[in-house]
Amino acid sequence: MIGLLFMAGIAVWLMVVIYLCRRIPRWLGLTRYAKVAGFVLFPILLFLPVADELIGLWQFSRLCEQESVIHLSDDWRKVERAKNVSSDRSERLRWYATRIHEREVKYQDADTKEIF
Repeated sequence: MIGLLFMAGIAVWLMVVIYLCRRIPRWLGLTRYAKVAGFVLFPILLFLPVADELIGLWQFSRLCEQESVIHLSDDWRKVERAKNVSSDRSERLRWYATRIHEREVKYQDADTKEIF
């Protein structure tokens, strides 16, 4: 069922792209090269929904490579019981095309009360 909905969404987007490829050159006043402009616009408009996902994927993986860091104390293996003492507060990172929030997670040794 979900496959049919997905295919219906693609069909609707294809019809919208065809409509826009015919209309945009007219809206811009291109009479001489309207068909060429439509052919150039077609792959661009068809790719736009996927482009957002690809840009977000690229930026998010780059961010994870740079910022996803785990810091452990030297004696972390001695911890037998741990407790999550993180706050629910997150900070929105700017200058990214997709909304990305950063959050710090802390664990505390339940016996010694030290953050490890």
